[in-house]
Amino acid sequence: MRKLLSFLALVLTFATGSPSSAQTINADPAKPRRLEVLFLGDDGAHRPIDFVPVLMEAMGSKGINFTYTDKLTDLNPKTLGKYDALLLYADSVAISPTQTNALRDFMASGKGFLPIHITTKSFEGNPELKKLIGAKAIRHETEGVPAGLVKEQLDQFGGNFALPAHDEGRVFTTAYGHDERSWKQPEFLQLMEQAILWAVSDDARASLAALNPKPLQYREAKLPNYERRPGPQMQQLPLSPEESV
Repeated sequence: MRKLLSFLALVLTFATGSPSSAQTINADPAKPRRLEVLFLGDDGAHRPIDFVPVLMEAMGSKGINFTYTDKLTDLNPKTLGKYDALLLYADSVAISPTQTNALRDFMASGKGFLPIHITTKSFEGNPELKKLIGAKAIRHETEGVPAGLVKEQLDQFGGNFALPAHDEGRVFTTAYGHDERSWKQPEFLQLMEQAILWAVSDDARASLAALNPKPLQYREAKLPNYERRPGPQMQQLPLSPEESV
């Protein structure tokens, strides 16, 4: 647990600012950098903000940053231009024509769009964005799966979709992701990681490969243990200045 908290303390620094405070991402594939994903959620029953630490823990050491927002006003060219992909997990989203144009231009510039689970119910009355998602949810209900796996709420179309869109952009959508039972499954997190890597531009993938992120390293140490946790106490080894940046 101490190891996990140390890791989260590091990666949470990438989500404490507002999306508009981020710097514009570097477009030079020769320069190593991390991938930047904007996670747009809402305050609905699915509580997408609860899943952000799960994504950070799973992918932070692999060079993928997540910034969370629940403000639809962040669908604007200036903010979207700071990210490689937009992950959308929100119920019944309706956006303005200006925001639609911003998302369309984001896709046309070669960025990734990942609408997850309940998002398939969004964009009613907006056939262009409905087409981007690739399918429409007709029914939303609990599905049983074999023992030992999770119970999911799958939209009637089910499954996962991946398609190119708007010249250069790519869209990945999945009906999975109802609650923490899915988000804590290694297989689901692996699916999300592969989807992000597929959806972003070739230049962004090249920059991540040049970064060659390494897992955080730890050593056993004598540390305060006020909570009396069993087992050895682990201390994170320091990062280089380059890695810290």
